Amino acid sequence: MAPLCLSKRSIFTLLLVSLATALDPIDHQAHGTYFVSPHTPSHNQTYVFALNLIPATGDIYFHMSASSSSWMGVGFGPRMQDTFMLLAHPSSNASGLTLSARVARHAHSEPSLLHHVRIDKIFSDAYAPAANTAHDGLMIAHAICRNCSALIPSLNLSSPAQPFIFALGPEAHKLASDDPAAPLRRHAVYGHFEADLRYAVSAPEHARVPPPNDPGGSPSGVADTNFAWAFAARVGGVVRDGGGWAGTAHGVVMSLAFALVFPAGVVVKRVLGRLGFWVHVGVQGVGLVLVLLGLGAGVVVSREYNRVVVVGLVNGGLGLDFAGKGRYTVAYGVFVGVIGAVVLAFLVLQVFRRRPKAYKPEQEWPGGRRAADEDRRSFLAADTPVSAHEMTWMKKNDAVREG
Repeated sequence: MAPLCLSKRSIFTLLLVSLATALDPIDHQAHGTYFVSPHTPSHNQTYVFALNLIPATGDIYFHMSASSSSWMGVGFGPRMQDTFMLLAHPSSNASGLTLSARVARHAHSEPSLLHHVRIDKIFSDAYAPAANTAHDGLMIAHAICRNCSALIPSLNLSSPAQPFIFALGPEAHKLASDDPAAPLRRHAVYGHFEADLRYAVSAPEHARVPPPNDPGGSPSGVADTNFAWAFAARVGGVVRDGGGWAGTAHGVVMSLAFALVFPAGVVVKRVLGRLGFWVHVGVQGVGLVLVLLGLGAGVVVSREYNRVVVVGLVNGGLGLDFAGKGRYTVAYGVFVGVIGAVVLAFLVLQVFRRRPKAYKPEQEWPGGRRAADEDRRSFLAADTPVSAHEMTWMKKNDAVREG
């Protein structure tokens, strides 16, 4: 009977352990470093990042959440260029999340997908019931980046101040795609923080996404985003990105050149005659300088994206749309249309003014048509020898008059 009693006692003990685990699902041996960017007057979006590093496998367990944006991301380094990044954006159903690992090959450029990196989503976490979803104004990523530590040479697991960057995409642009390489709009918010990775290292048996270190906020005692700021510090303030000067300069300068300066050069040449030629040269020279300046700004902008605009004739409208300024496309079209209509009307008027008029022989005599007839009669009455050329000329005049 003793073995039976022992078995019952063991079962009872296991039940107690299971019950305790169910009541407190947090694994306190799963270490983690936490960064939280709180609301500020200039930054009304909350960004959360937590990670647990497993040196034995190279896996990175991470949690990332933010107020709804087109995308959110974190970079394992102090700057964008050559920095390994983890990004998330809403899936095509607008309720799930698509995760990706990327790297920016150039400074301040759109990061490109790392196809060989494996990221596994975690859905079975008791303290993250809404993991890997985008709903109710919140995006929540809960996942494992497999053997990713080996892909980050600058990652120092014993560093008390490992640099990180983070960014959020624009709220106005809605991105919903299952493609991990989906194109991204320029970030609307970005910042830097440092994390003490000594508190983020765990043994393989405690490989788990870090638990909220401030549990509560729900009846079960757990919450998806109830993380406190621990073992991490923000470096500088959170920056709301204004979009950069190059895009604005490119649009303004090119619009002035093609919609105003070049048409003005055509008009002055028609109006001022000989003097207009040199004014035309000067105006077109100014336009050329503006085009070169706009081209330089366009090259700067193009390095920020992984797309190429090949339709040059409608580049103005496409450029506004790609820059997230689509609401200005109509105004741009109206402006260009009005300028084009004015220039076209002027050129048509000039053509009509310069059309050759019907030949009128009387215009060759002072006094008009009557004087021409009298001179002709007196010429014939004088019985003056007439050359073949003169006779041809007179017959031509007679034909014109009779016609």
